[in-house]
Amino acid sequence: MKVPDFPHRVTVEATDNGGAASYERSGDTVSLQFDVTIPSILTPIIGHNFAEAVEKSCEAEVERTRVALERLVNDMLAKLPPSSDSADIARGHNKWSEQRRWRRSIDSITIAPSRHTIKSRTDLADPYSDAAVIRAVAANALADHAEAVRAVYQQIFADARSKGRTSLN
Repeated sequence: MKVPDFPHRVTVEATDNGGAASYERSGDTVSLQFDVTIPSILTPIIGHNFAEAVEKSCEAEVERTRVALERLVNDMLAKLPPSSDSADIARGHNKWSEQRRWRRSIDSITIAPSRHTIKSRTDLADPYSDAAVIRAVAANALADHAEAVRAVYQQIFADARSKGRTSLN
């Protein structure tokens, strides 16, 4: 499929029961935003290993976010004309905001529902197809976001340790 010459303007939106996404391309500037809500995560503490429970909760959240983004990306791609190209697009400027609350019981940790807003802005040097741009920017944003989520969970563990809540006392 021939990629249109610049200036090129495309807007695509997608919604899912757990989130929404929007993609806008104007010339060589691309903006992609995802808003995803992740339900509560309840993880049992097995063998008195609080650190492992926090790690499992973190990985569950990263996976749920990946699945939600994948559904939104697929919905957006279905609204575009098909394209067979791929792109190695430089990372954009990703911004996200999150809130996280958690509760510890005697035998489990519960992470409250969380809402993730991921905003990415990228300037393109080449006329990539919109489908390639959506895939690449979403993958880069998810990788950056997963790193940030892991940092949040490290802070949860550090907070629990400082409060003496990592053992089953």
